[in-house]
Amino acid sequence: MGRKIEVDDITALPDSIAVGRADVLIFNVSGGRVTEGSDLLEMIGPLMPGVIAVNGQILSPAGAPNTLIFVARLAGEATIELVAGQAFYTTCTRTIKVIVE
Repeated sequence: MGRKIEVDDITALPDSIAVGRADVLIFNVSGGRVTEGSDLLEMIGPLMPGVIAVNGQILSPAGAPNTLIFVARLAGEATIELVAGQAFYTTCTRTIKVIVE
């Protein structure tokens, strides 16, 4: 069974992390990409938050995306690049090795 792993602060991450197949990594970032191993990690997003109103309408705030999801599909090593922050302000870019066991 996979795990849902949420990461709010990418600056607190080590240089590499180990996850299992079917694990889901949810990062609080504005963007990113898989630089190596895109067959191992499926990237979903970037995404914006949304809620369903009482009338069934989906509402989303204005602004930049704030969530990026990676699903571990196959065993091996992949590299992801993450970008946190907002345009015109301070940004932080991190490169993380993800080992899928």
